[in-house]
Amino acid sequence: MNEQQRQAYLEAMGIQVYYPRQPLANALASPDYVWPEPAEPEAGTSPAAASEPASKTRSVRPASARVVVDLDESRRERRRESPADSAAADTAAATQQAPEQEDANAAPALQFRLAFYRPGPDLAVLSELPLQARADSAEARELLGNILLALSIESRDSDWQAEMFNWPLSPDMPAREATEEHARQALGGFITQRRQQGGFSNLLLFSSRLAPLMPGAAKEQTSGDFPARKLNCQVCCVDSLQAMLALPELKREVWQQLQPLRQRLQAS
Repeated sequence: MNEQQRQAYLEAMGIQVYYPRQPLANALASPDYVWPEPAEPEAGTSPAAASEPASKTRSVRPASARVVVDLDESRRERRRESPADSAAADTAAATQQAPEQEDANAAPALQFRLAFYRPGPDLAVLSELPLQARADSAEARELLGNILLALSIESRDSDWQAEMFNWPLSPDMPAREATEEHARQALGGFITQRRQQGGFSNLLLFSSRLAPLMPGAAKEQTSGDFPARKLNCQVCCVDSLQAMLALPELKREVWQQLQPLRQRLQAS
């Protein structure tokens, strides 16, 4: 894991990164941090400004360097045998190498944005937002307020502020490091950190497509009420607020799915 990605994970979990300016007495040596390669200087950038990041950034040999060397050596061996066969093999090798480079630079397949709310002492809410949205729309917040009121939670939306969780954690995160399993671990760490800050025993998720990311959920699960033992709380997954606004007939089904949560909140 490179240092930039490590900082993104820690920031999402609410952990402040600390770097000492001077060596500390009796402290272990710092790990060998791996930083991303410096970007190419833009047009019009002075040579001094372009060279400064390079001197402070550790160069990392790309993973494809070894593959290229191996391909070059195999080409030399083939050329000794038959030039015609070697040319055909070079074409096949280049075709095989291209998808690997495309996969490494491809955009992550899983992208989402969640708003985290604490409307009550025993309840936390995660609401999926459109990727470009900064917060829930006014209509979505009104719908959320009505649902909370039906759950016997009297709280105005102005009384609680949203914290955002974005996946991938950083825009430059490689696709191979932004998998569903990585997202599950990062989101679990985010929820655990918030629960430690102010305990809650119920988590309401407004997102059917992100239900499988919850610890304890089945891989094909899109809704339902289940225990998340790793988070030490009960999770209730329903359709997103945006989906209910687009298809009002979903509200009746969502209300039925909220009944176990409603009973627990009334009993507490």
